[in-house]
Amino acid sequence: MNCRKTMITRLAGVLILMASLCFFDVSLSRAGILLAWGDNDEHQCEVPDGDDFVAVAGGREHGLALRSDGSLAAWERNYSGQCDVPLGNSFTAIDAGAFHSLALRSDGSLAAWGANTYGQCDVPDGKEFVAVAGGWFWSMALRSDGSLVAWGRNHYGQSDVPEGNDFTAIAAGEWHGLALRSDKSLATWGYIVDNLFDPPDGNEFVDVSSGYWHCFALAEDDSIAAWGRTFYGQCDVPDGIDFRAMAGGRYHSLALTRDGSLVGWGDNTFGQCDVPPGDDFTAVACGFEYSLAIKVPEPSTLILLGIGAVCGVMYTGKTARRCRSVESGPRHARTKAVWRAERNVR
Repeated sequence: MNCRKTMITRLAGVLILMASLCFFDVSLSRAGILLAWGDNDEHQCEVPDGDDFVAVAGGREHGLALRSDGSLAAWERNYSGQCDVPLGNSFTAIDAGAFHSLALRSDGSLAAWGANTYGQCDVPDGKEFVAVAGGWFWSMALRSDGSLVAWGRNHYGQSDVPEGNDFTAIAAGEWHGLALRSDKSLATWGYIVDNLFDPPDGNEFVDVSSGYWHCFALAEDDSIAAWGRTFYGQCDVPDGIDFRAMAGGRYHSLALTRDGSLVGWGDNTFGQCDVPPGDDFTAVACGFEYSLAIKVPEPSTLILLGIGAVCGVMYTGKTARRCRSVESGPRHARTKAVWRAERNVR
């Protein structure tokens, strides 16, 4: 075990913190502030203050975030209780469905709250889960043995997960599922639209994510493969960029690059692709027609998590699973939001 002391200096308070950080099978993550931009008709871009966030997810019109102390925060549209987060400091990963929220606890159990019309919040028992994903009225989880389980609405077979114990990462679209196998190949199932069931061949993928009707896979060479519905260009991934994370909304896409900057493409009706400048971002997520990111303020604070969350990534013994979200619903007239959360950085 390689241990070293890291000194973090906070100039504003002339506070010096000496922390002994031990590196073993956990991850070191930098906490940061939340930013949001795009559709703000329901104030979903009015993110909470604080510089201690390590993961973020977006629902139809609500946001969900994980703090470095393992507690949760949620904001705005709450007509189904999707923002009534459970108490406690034991959470390690999050995701948001359209009108419900999901979280993974450090003991491997699941929590869900919000709309439960189709049982999407009736989480399975057990403490063997390592990742969770939420779609439109349905939910999915990955077990530590590499198997999948899904529950909630199943009118297109989205909850009929493939059999096997070789899965390492998951993502949920509106009515479709996406998973990464241990051999680095891809699996899709559920609603058949455009070429959603025609993922790229190959065994070079390391992570997956999904939008409303489009999918992503991150390759070993840091490129992104995208497929599915693309009439707004949401699958037209920019060339020549080294990526490290990606997320999809209704008709837009967002990615985090290796240098810490953001890239957005696809539908930009509400400015959801007008990414803020900078190279100090660590996580991205998409709501329906808005975007979210975590930005590390200076000086940054280093956070050691029990299971590990870095850049919105939940690390397991098998692979990394980036938390993401997918939402859908009818389009309404909305306002455009500017970047938020560049305030009260302690």
